[in-house]
Amino acid sequence: MFRFALGFFGVLAVAGGALLSVLHLWGGDTAPELAEAAWLVTLAGPIALGCFIAGLVPKPVRIRVVAGFLVMLIGFNLSDNLAKLVSLMADQGEQRDHLHHGVFGLVWLLGGPAFLWTALKSRWPVAPPAEQPG
Repeated sequence: MFRFALGFFGVLAVAGGALLSVLHLWGGDTAPELAEAAWLVTLAGPIALGCFIAGLVPKPVRIRVVAGFLVMLIGFNLSDNLAKLVSLMADQGEQRDHLHHGVFGLVWLLGGPAFLWTALKSRWPVAPPAEQPG
């Protein structure tokens, strides 16, 4: 189940990141609905990161969910702050906003294939440790 979720959100992160990057870094005027849809699809990147970490934690499901949720929030904040930091190079106003959104999409465009590769090829998620007899 975790593998399917990781692969699904990895594909969405790649699609949303590509769409957001193209719309804001190389595109001209776009429909606001399309830009909003790109943002929503790009949110799959932090969700994929949360699924990845939840699969690495060899604890009960409740702890996995909490760890994944916390890492999802941290990943979103870190990628957003990185995009804001890069966007400081642009002039204030619309140019800075476009650079911020484009870099945010680019971060998850690059991160999404890693999650997809993990879902397809590696020994993930980690199984909980076996009970010790005695």
